[in-house]
Amino acid sequence: MAVMSFLPLLITVYYHLSPAVYGIIEAINYGGGAVMSFLGGVAADRYGRRLVGSLGNSLIALMSFSGIVGNPLIALVLIAAGWWARNFRSPARRALVSEVTTPDERKRAFGILHTLDQTGAFLAIIYISLVLFLRLPVQYALLGTIIPLAISTLLIAITKTPKLERKGKTNVKVVVTVTISTLFFGFTFFSFGFPVISVAELTHQEYLGTLAFAIFSGTSALSALIYGRSKVREITGLAFLGYGVAAIASFGFALTYNVSLALLYAFSALMGIAVGAIETFEPSIISKFTSSEKVATGMGTLSLGRALGISISNLVMGFLYVVSPLYSYSFAGIMTIVASLVVLTIRKS
Repeated sequence: MAVMSFLPLLITVYYHLSPAVYGIIEAINYGGGAVMSFLGGVAADRYGRRLVGSLGNSLIALMSFSGIVGNPLIALVLIAAGWWARNFRSPARRALVSEVTTPDERKRAFGILHTLDQTGAFLAIIYISLVLFLRLPVQYALLGTIIPLAISTLLIAITKTPKLERKGKTNVKVVVTVTISTLFFGFTFFSFGFPVISVAELTHQEYLGTLAFAIFSGTSALSALIYGRSKVREITGLAFLGYGVAAIASFGFALTYNVSLALLYAFSALMGIAVGAIETFEPSIISKFTSSEKVATGMGTLSLGRALGISISNLVMGFLYVVSPLYSYSFAGIMTIVASLVVLTIRKS
């Protein structure tokens, strides 16, 4: 996440390219990542979840070398490859969590998983923000992110996960509906680099832009921990606390992108709260309505929908951002309302 928080600044500030170019690059990242998520889920169910999780996690380190290659094209290829590897391993990792938990424990377990993810992201972004603030060479600082990646890969590889749940059957209707809703949410969950760009443009301070990403990650971690322990029903929580709050945050960005740093930070926090809810409730729903031997495939399908939505969103938002951030963020807000309405059909049925 240290690399991804710096990417929008690398494109727009250091290479002096348009936000539309950043949108295209992120569309490629997420478009390829969508395919890799689905393939990773299928591979995990067929060849083993620990194997796929360890392999994908180890290849994320490719992103850490993007700063030292000296060629922007090669750097972007390394970033894309590392991001695709992240998507490839994500379904396997979520399936491993399902193996060691009962259905009643899933919401809390996925909340804790997201909390740990975003806490790590928060620390990584604070690290890169300090590097920018102190004007240290970022390209070498990125190499330091290899160490925690190596530790996490080792932990995945050595962890044994006895299967505790019964096999059950997959509820195809629920899985498809949640996937469609997360596709529309993908239109809203634009790469957080756009708010980073907005903050950097407003303040002319790069480190303040990456701090917006840190606020997003920190609140996302905290909210996931809270929602994982709550008694909120998954469908209701996903529709209102997740998608609904995300819509408010998107419209907030649309109205305040050039007004106030404090307001941009506030809506960054609100989007983090929304994503914490989504990352807790979505996988919990999928795990409960998918047979145990196909959990990774179900998680891969979920990630496929999200990544496809984000890929298209980044293309649209990148070009709309050039016209006006107002149009860009408003588009995202409207799509999230659609996502909320789609997921509510599960509750009605």
